[in-house]
Amino acid sequence: WDTERNLSVKIWENFCIVNCKFFFNNNNYFFNQSKKTSKWETIKKYYLINDVHFNDAGNEILAKNFLSKYENN
Repeated sequence: WDTERNLSVKIWENFCIVNCKFFFNNNNYFFNQSKKTSKWETIKKYYLINDVHFNDAGNEILAKNFLSKYENN
């Protein structure tokens, strides 16, 4: 979970090569944010506290990323 090309990303990317039209890898955005500030600042800003799920700000980023890729394909 602590690297951009982590096991979860590789599994879903390979799954989507066979089964999906697109692979939406949102990790890059959040890793770039953590490089600008810090890992913990990024977690506090985009995730629910003590949870693996995104908060409103995190979901907004996911939606914008999805729409920008969906609309361009």
